[in-house]
Amino acid sequence: MSMTKLRNSTTINKPLGITAVLAAVETDLKDNDGDQAQANRSAAGTSPRVELTADSVCMYLQRTSAMSCQEIDALISELRRLQQKLDADGNRLEEGIMGFAAFNQSVVKLTELASDGFAHVKPPSLSE
Repeated sequence: MSMTKLRNSTTINKPLGITAVLAAVETDLKDNDGDQAQANRSAAGTSPRVELTADSVCMYLQRTSAMSCQEIDALISELRRLQQKLDADGNRLEEGIMGFAAFNQSVVKLTELASDGFAHVKPPSLSE
């Protein structure tokens, strides 16, 4: 299991255990060591198996935490961008509502003026 698979595991609520961590560290170290390190181990007669050491776990945890921090920073940036967009949209809506309220007041005043103007006009009589 690679670091990415371990980090993206759907069994995040279950304890992963030392075996899963060991497998992730081994895969990660094998991917990062390259062919030269593999050749050196083969030439020296050592097993190509990567042992779980404090340094390898520390490096694994540092890379994992660095990637997690980068993801968190990206999420924070996205949330800030969304907050700015919501603020701008809120301001635009507020300006629209204020414009509508001013227009509504103008219509009310015009209606009052028209009503007052018609109050002096005599209605035609029906008897004529």
